[in-house]
Amino acid sequence: MKKLDVNSLAGFKPKTDKNTEDVNSRKDAPISGQESWPSREPESEGQFTIRASKATISRFKKICKDDRRTYGAML
Repeated sequence: MKKLDVNSLAGFKPKTDKNTEDVNSRKDAPISGQESWPSREPESEGQFTIRASKATISRFKKICKDDRRTYGAML
């Protein structure tokens, strides 16, 4: 098996196409992790916490499981 001479790749640069622009250099590009336009749709779900005894929580979970319903549907 012939060994690869890694040192010969030191000057390698990929070809660039003049018609394509660098996405990272655009001023109007969204910041990574953010959408370019926020959604106008109202949130359809919410979340809250209810404190109860462990016995009550276990009973509630069992009822949900037996009726095959989500916790939100049972509330």
